[in-house]
Amino acid sequence: MRSYSKAERFFTDEEKERLKSTTQEVESRTIGEIVIMVVDQSDHYLEAEVLGGILISSLLSLIFTLLFFHSSIWSYIPLNFILFFPCRLLFQRIDSLKRLLVGIRRKEEAVRQRAERGFFEKGTLQDKEEDWGPLLSFPS
Repeated sequence: MRSYSKAERFFTDEEKERLKSTTQEVESRTIGEIVIMVVDQSDHYLEAEVLGGILISSLLSLIFTLLFFHSSIWSYIPLNFILFFPCRLLFQRIDSLKRLLVGIRRKEEAVRQRAERGFFEKGTLQDKEEDWGPLLSFPS
């Protein structure tokens, strides 16, 4: 059994057909080409995973050190290092936590770069940036 990505399930068959007919209709009235592309994810946002891991592990280490190790820095540092990996994994698995640490500008730039890369991969865009029309991309 084939598993479908989020991008493949984003539009229903009826919506896909409506988009196709509307796109063809608009293209027939212009000299431009309209391309609709949906991808599962624009970026992994590694920096948000690392930042989240550092913040949560530092907080947990501070709490554990104060409660159980009499405020010893020699307990805090290794505990922080050990807790970093499961805390980062938490941010890696839960996208809603990761989104809290990604700024709007960073997200918009990642979406735009992913759209450009997708169009190049499909052979839709040429090498010359001045030939491009407006490139619309929407962060989720």
